Amino acid sequence: MKRDIHNSQQRFENWFERVNEYGIDGLNKINSDWIIKHITDMRDGRNVA
Repeated sequence: MKRDIHNSQQRFENWFERVNEYGIDGLNKINSDWIIKHITDMRDGRNVA
């Protein structure tokens, strides 16, 4: 089992939860939604190519 000594997984999950709720700062809503959808697809293992 790989150890996450820098707590990267938890930081990502906290960030992603916050981004899903409020969007990505510095981007308009359309671009923010597109990036969130892309990351969600990658997390789910969907083919995003």
